Amino acid sequence: MAAVAALFTPCLVLTAAALCVSGQFTGTEMTCEDLGPSASTPTSVHELRPADIKVVAAVGDSLTAGNGIASSPNNVLDVLKQYRGLSWSIGGDDNLTTVTTLPNILKHFNHNLTGYSLGMGKQTTPQAFLNQAVAGAKSKDLPSQVRTLVARMKNDSRINFESDWKVITLFIGGNDVCDHCYNSLLYSEKNYVSHVQETLDYLHKEVPRALVNLIEPLHIIPLREMHTDASVKCPTWLVNILCPCVILPKPNSEALQLLEDINRSYQRALHELVESSQYDTRSDFTVVIQPFFREIVVPRLPDGRPDRSFFSADCFHLSQKAQTQMARSLWNNMSSPYIRTYNNSNYVYAGPSPTPGPITNWGSDFSCMDLEPSDTVPTSDILKKFNPSLRGFSKDQLPRQKGFNMAMAGAKTSDIPGQVQALIKAMREDKGVDIEKDWKLVTIFVGGNDLCHYCTDQNNLAPMNYSHNLMLSLDMLYKEVPRLLVNVVEIFEIYQLKTVKKNTLGCSLLQRISCPCVINPSENSPEIEEMKRINLQYQVEMKYLITGDRYDGKEDFAVVLQPFLHNSFIPQIGKGEPDESLFSVDCFHISERAHSEMAIALWNNMLEPEGKKQSYNNFTHDRSKIHCPSEASPFIFTKTNSFHSLPPVTSPTTSSPTTAIPLSPCPPTMHKWVPVIVGVVSLLAGIAVAWLFFSCCQRRKNTVPRGVEMRGTNF
Repeated sequence: MAAVAALFTPCLVLTAAALCVSGQFTGTEMTCEDLGPSASTPTSVHELRPADIKVVAAVGDSLTAGNGIASSPNNVLDVLKQYRGLSWSIGGDDNLTTVTTLPNILKHFNHNLTGYSLGMGKQTTPQAFLNQAVAGAKSKDLPSQVRTLVARMKNDSRINFESDWKVITLFIGGNDVCDHCYNSLLYSEKNYVSHVQETLDYLHKEVPRALVNLIEPLHIIPLREMHTDASVKCPTWLVNILCPCVILPKPNSEALQLLEDINRSYQRALHELVESSQYDTRSDFTVVIQPFFREIVVPRLPDGRPDRSFFSADCFHLSQKAQTQMARSLWNNMSSPYIRTYNNSNYVYAGPSPTPGPITNWGSDFSCMDLEPSDTVPTSDILKKFNPSLRGFSKDQLPRQKGFNMAMAGAKTSDIPGQVQALIKAMREDKGVDIEKDWKLVTIFVGGNDLCHYCTDQNNLAPMNYSHNLMLSLDMLYKEVPRLLVNVVEIFEIYQLKTVKKNTLGCSLLQRISCPCVINPSENSPEIEEMKRINLQYQVEMKYLITGDRYDGKEDFAVVLQPFLHNSFIPQIGKGEPDESLFSVDCFHISERAHSEMAIALWNNMLEPEGKKQSYNNFTHDRSKIHCPSEASPFIFTKTNSFHSLPPVTSPTTSSPTTAIPLSPCPPTMHKWVPVIVGVVSLLAGIAVAWLFFSCCQRRKNTVPRGVEMRGTNF
């Protein structure tokens, strides 16, 4: 790695500095003096001069396709346009005085250069020519790109496929990194380098007289700086969709470290692939690593803020200003009297990495993770049927009508202690509430947002932290609020949300924003399986906290776990599609119907004792599902009264007439002395029988020895 750094610049600093070219903004002044070709067409790629190059080509993703290069800072939709003629490694618009690209530099050496792209359009347009990069492409798409590229080179009359020297630039990996956290197997280092190797193998086999520039994936983490300063006014909401695995992780989180690791592993993997020297087996073909993206230095304004002018309107793709610097960096890394290769630089390949030995330690690294539910507000009026003077419920949408509903959209478990403090304060300040004498019911339902963002902040959203924040909240209520029953609703199986799909903009975009760690991972990926494990661990931690004896020390306080969402499922309709009427327009938050079903399930579970509560949701519509307190147990069940009372017999609100079954009259009561006499007589009879039994046994023992003695003395 150090040797490569000595040969090629391993850092892209977005300034105007250059070696053989100089200039400002997007144009460049050519200061090189030796512009001539070789005396005769070289047969070795290691003796190639810039003027010997006849053909340029490129494959990759949107950074090569040219998305948004010339977009105005506020025109986000324009980023969809592909300005291929301005692309740093393959664009050929105008000339070097106004547009700095590798082809425009090479045109100073060879005016007959061909292959570069012009204007705008997709890769299938004629003006795209040998720019076969595809917006949104990942490493798995490279093999098909180079097959199309080679076919175009072979079939174009402007190219002598066998004789012309070609420079092919390959730059891929950014989109793999952007989606890595949602399927670490699919976007693993092994798969990434395998796709690149397949691509290079094909070029090595099919293309004569070619030098391949293999650009290392850029170090993407510094680009986060564009989205940490609100004054830069970047559309972070959009980049959260385009590249969630880079933008969403919290600072110093495990997710951010995993991002750094995979980013660096991609860079190392390309280096090791080329170090194998397998592409230097022919004199007319080589692959050269260009590492100037290994480190990125984000340019700053005089006031220290990131300079947005180097980025397109979405603050993710790069503007012409940045593309200019990329072209200069690539050229400077390539240039010398000859185009730089490992061979003419006297570089010694390190060779392939040694094959790892057999595994002898089958232990595992242990890591804990975290998850979270959605923010919902009960809407049931059930309790008002029992007490019209009920207070605390919320109405309408106005803040002044919130009552004692302290829930906040987007809240995580770490926010619950603050909500509890606000609730206690509101109760104490409400003149209609006697906090010492009035019985109060508080419902806590939280965890969805923890789970939805767990993959971006595993440390803070770990199951133990989830339980700890719940404990802090319950401890506060236990200490400060008398006469209180707390319902803690168990977190649901949040991965079920992946089945809720609708062909609307709100559903396809907002659902991903609201719950990226659940919606974005692929089915059966390690990430979704990890989310299921963490979801279960949340449930386990919650149950362990509540079913213990921590809150059993007061007669006027109880915490009850309501598990009706423990085994969650979404009702299906039609041909097996999830019932969309249970969800809001974003396919994440639940609708009024679902709120009603939640209220019914909570109420019915409150009337069931511990151990018999419903542990699954039944969201089928039925107006008669509300149960009534039984005559035998007309109270709300807690852990204590569940084991000191008969099981309740709940009944629906509608009942049919029944005929009472007559019972047999009880027998007359016996006198108290009768069982005493019977007991004494039984005891005496037992003693007599035992005496007779032992007497018989003793008499028999005495008889047997006498017989023996008589036989022994008979002469």
